[in-house]
Amino acid sequence: MKIIKIFLASSIDDLADDRVKVGDFFTALNNIYLERDIFFKLIKCENYDSALAKEGKQTEYDEEIRNSDLVFFLFFKKAGKYTKHEFEVALEKFKEADKPKIVTYFKQVEDGEDIIDEVKAFMQMLDTELNHYYKEYKNIDMLKLSMLMQIKLMQLDASDFKIMDGKIYFNGGVIASVDNIPMFSKNDDLKAKKDRLAEILPKYYELQEKYMADKSDMEAYKAYSEVASEKAELEESIRAKEKEIFGIAENITEKTAKGGLSRRQKRGYHLLERGDYDRALEVLDPEEIYAEMEHNSKLADNMQQRLQTNVDELLLRIEALKAKGITTESVKEICEIYERACEETRKHNLDKDVFYKHAEFLYKQKDYYKAVEVAKELEYYYSNPREQVEEDKIARLYNLLGLLYQDLNCYSEAEEMYKKDIEITERLVAKNPEAYEGSLAMYYNNIGWLYYKTNRYSEAEEMYKKAIEIKERLAAKHPEAYEGDLANSYNNIGVLYEDLNRYSEAEEMYKKAIEIKERLAAKHPEAYEGDLATIYDNIGNLYYKTNRYSEAEEMYKKDIEIRKRLAAKHPEAYEDSLATSYNNIGNLYGKTNRYSEAEEMYKKAIEIRERLAAKHPEAYEGDLAISYNNIGNLYDKTNRYSEAEEMYKKAIEISERLATKHPEAYELFGAISYNNIGSLYYKTNRYSEAEEEYKKAIEIRERLAAKHPEAYEGSLANSYNNIGYLYEKMGRRDEANEMFKKAKALRQKNES
Repeated sequence: MKIIKIFLASSIDDLADDRVKVGDFFTALNNIYLERDIFFKLIKCENYDSALAKEGKQTEYDEEIRNSDLVFFLFFKKAGKYTKHEFEVALEKFKEADKPKIVTYFKQVEDGEDIIDEVKAFMQMLDTELNHYYKEYKNIDMLKLSMLMQIKLMQLDASDFKIMDGKIYFNGGVIASVDNIPMFSKNDDLKAKKDRLAEILPKYYELQEKYMADKSDMEAYKAYSEVASEKAELEESIRAKEKEIFGIAENITEKTAKGGLSRRQKRGYHLLERGDYDRALEVLDPEEIYAEMEHNSKLADNMQQRLQTNVDELLLRIEALKAKGITTESVKEICEIYERACEETRKHNLDKDVFYKHAEFLYKQKDYYKAVEVAKELEYYYSNPREQVEEDKIARLYNLLGLLYQDLNCYSEAEEMYKKDIEITERLVAKNPEAYEGSLAMYYNNIGWLYYKTNRYSEAEEMYKKAIEIKERLAAKHPEAYEGDLANSYNNIGVLYEDLNRYSEAEEMYKKAIEIKERLAAKHPEAYEGDLATIYDNIGNLYYKTNRYSEAEEMYKKDIEIRKRLAAKHPEAYEDSLATSYNNIGNLYGKTNRYSEAEEMYKKAIEIRERLAAKHPEAYEGDLAISYNNIGNLYDKTNRYSEAEEMYKKAIEISERLATKHPEAYELFGAISYNNIGSLYYKTNRYSEAEEEYKKAIEIRERLAAKHPEAYEGSLANSYNNIGYLYEKMGRRDEANEMFKKAKALRQKNES
């Protein structure tokens, strides 16, 4: 068992309650970590006085400090001689052995209350004489979170933080509320989003009730949809902002732990931790930093170190700008700062990591071409043998380039980059599996998705399996951190197996994914129910394909139950997928001759898709055409020919319009609709109209089969047969025989 010794030093009188809470906190941590053969031995400076010191108790404490891995010092309204003595002991040992690590906290006094002189003097000594970055805390949540971040830096395992519903979780347990952390509670951008959400919620529930009472009221739906859309966007934006702020907090912990900060950096970090973004930006004035850079570039001594500090100050300003909120103006300034930082890095051979940060920011802004340009420059620097670059950074760069090329549809270039990052990371895993296996699994998954997207299925399977093998091992050790991702991998390979008609394997993977997601959704429904519904739909489709209709119906109903609930809260986010679910179960009911139920489901899908297509035709008209075609088939099958014709014509009108813009995507669907309405006309003895529609279907299918014979010659043969039967019915036997011969030739070709 690995024992981590932590010494907690503090003045006794005014921090007794905090020391008790810290003790309880570490007891809770040990309940989690004991299963991982890790134990935190917390040694608290309990009540002692000068008499105990004379008896040698202090000597025992000093020895405990020297043998500790980590020492936390807490100060409030006192800086007592024993605590200061213990700091000196820890510092002396640290200088000698680079251990224990020292983290110092000062509890903030109430507004309007002054810090006493002895505490102020000690803070100043830490700041000026030792250049030691001390931290501040207002409440126990801030203290616990900071302590846990310090422990995470020790890289004991792969445990990680998550933020959900305004709470910070670690290994599934709540550590803190964001409302108690100033970086969150005082962030104006986050506060504005939360205030706006609170403002619209009463209106949202009022309109929801009105809409649910009468779903045919289009005006009610329009009003409800607009406010529901805003609600969903705000909730997603709040989650993203909280995640971003938390990332900055983690970055501050990592940077301050390394030391060597400028006064501007320390001041900026302190202000950010207090949630004072405006003053942090004032301190991190770019013009001042640029002027200092000009001055430093002319100095002979420590020029590179000084300029590197200036670049780090600029990067800190970027963090503050992102935390305040991304706007057109802030994006412009951030890009300008990155350009200047990169320029200084080129001229003075500074830390090249700034190029990665720049490329990553551009990637997130979807400026892919510029991002590739910056990333390729970094690749050039990394290729220089004189550059001493950590291999994990090189792998990280290749992965980013892979993602960029993939989004630009440059698949061979993306594959090359992914292979390079995998080769490096496999080598790193061989040396240090705990540190790099998670990244390697992600890289395997990325290239697996690329292979799947480009129809290289055997290679996709190989990569997905490698990712799963790692994730299964990691999830066994750290379920809270890896199970959700493992379930996604099971689903991905399940989709692949289904496409390859390997149905039993697909089912096995889907079931594994469902077992995990059901368990996670029971704890955190908001985070996992959407994924769970998707997997229910996937396995429902599998059961439908394999004629297991009762099982398919059960899965579709589970899917619909979740999506109805989610769509009621977030219609813009979930109504489209709900329509797909209605369509799928409609197909099932039609296949099993439950026609009234099929019609009901198709109509529900159409009602949603008509609304969505009215607002966003480019995005939803294709799906709407599919629904019209499906219900047309149902009406055709039940001899409701006039209704079938009406639906087919609606589908054709949409597909013809879309095919003029995107022929590759929509011509095939047009051919299907032409064929369907042609068959309808044939059944109802409207032969000339049937011939016209069949010819339209044939013209498209001949063109498609010329490009992709294996994919389209089968359906082309069916069209030849259909028009052949029509000609035979019309007494045009020579033309009929010609069509039958064409159909037979295609079938013989594909059988050989």
